[in-house]
Amino acid sequence: CKKSNLNLSASKLINQKISCTMSSAADRQEQYDSLYLSILQREGTLPAFFDSLFSFLMRRTDYYYQLTENGPRDRGFPPGAAFDMVKQSFKKHEALFKATAAATAAATAANS
Repeated sequence: CKKSNLNLSASKLINQKISCTMSSAADRQEQYDSLYLSILQREGTLPAFFDSLFSFLMRRTDYYYQLTENGPRDRGFPPGAAFDMVKQSFKKHEALFKATAAATAAATAANS
């Protein structure tokens, strides 16, 4: 992926595609898995991992910056939008997990 500044505008990244030279989403996921596993192993627990992730967002992006009437319009989100992003992503992957688990259970039952 393109190298970026150390401080990122999370609000600008929401609807902007970041160009990568990798061949597929699966390749990117594989690369990310290695990074995430490394961080998770270093942190030791899921709560510590999430704390590290949200600390990064706080320190290096405008993720927690809230738009105000008189403030700058080029960074941040409306109140509640940052939390909603996390909630939507969680729900998306929870649904995928449940669908995969159900399909696996059905396939196992059919093969029994």
